[in-house]
Amino acid sequence: MTVCIAAICQEDGRQVVVGASDRMVTIGDLQYEPKQLKLVPFNNGCVALVAGDHTQLTSILRKTQRLLTAHPTESVTEIAALVADCYVKLQQFYIERLALAKFGLTYVKFLREARNLPPDVLREILAGIREAELEAEFLVVGLDSTGQGQLYKIQRGVPEPYDASGFAAIGWGERIAGAQFMASDYSRHESIAEALWLCYYAKRRAEAVPSVGARGTDLFTIRQDGGFKVIHPLTLNQTFAEAYDRVHEGEQRHHTEAVEKVEAWAREAFTPRQRGIARSAEASRGRSRSKRGSSDQPRLPESDESPEPVS
Repeated sequence: MTVCIAAICQEDGRQVVVGASDRMVTIGDLQYEPKQLKLVPFNNGCVALVAGDHTQLTSILRKTQRLLTAHPTESVTEIAALVADCYVKLQQFYIERLALAKFGLTYVKFLREARNLPPDVLREILAGIREAELEAEFLVVGLDSTGQGQLYKIQRGVPEPYDASGFAAIGWGERIAGAQFMASDYSRHESIAEALWLCYYAKRRAEAVPSVGARGTDLFTIRQDGGFKVIHPLTLNQTFAEAYDRVHEGEQRHHTEAVEKVEAWAREAFTPRQRGIARSAEASRGRSRSKRGSSDQPRLPESDESPEPVS
């Protein structure tokens, strides 16, 4: 799929939301990297980052935007709830068309009559429901009316807040990206420079996953006074990419030096010790064999008394 990352940070005592995304797009079994953003602004203070099947994502986002046009809101929480509701409705639609329609059932009717269905029919329906599961994930992030950063991760139609941790990620690169923030002991009190660098660094690290796009990286900020802005690609190349290359080269050099030190230690300490352990083990086995050999010999009575004759 992809990787998308967002984080809350500080700038001059005010909260800012920043984030990063690749450009990998998935349509069915196909993946490619077009020259377009995967950042979808709902307004100047709230943005969605997306991962998964492009057609499903588009359906959910279009429905959400129609609802926002009819009933505008600036609340990040309310927008996240709308995205989650649209996800659930699309999921029900897929289940009805792919798993229930052949049996003349709607979603509501199936829930009402499931216990009365023949076992073989129920098994086939449940298998169809599993195949109809959506592949769509969202990060809905932004600033609320008080200037507080908010992060919502939406997976399987459930909006979960990540404000407390200060960062969130989705897509197949989620675990690698999240691990970079954890290893840095990240909190939402970090500076905007720290957050931007870590978002970029985490995205580049996540490129180790084959389905994460490596041809492009998009960084953005959401400020109270500036709203949603995407960082210019020239800045990315001249600042972030060059810095990452230097860091990566330094890590490789330090890794090589560390391996060389461990090899030197192994030659001086580990190998002789292993030989000593082997010699001790062999001597111990020799003593054991000697004891077993002596115990096999017949032993004379230690007493001078003669045994009583048997009558």
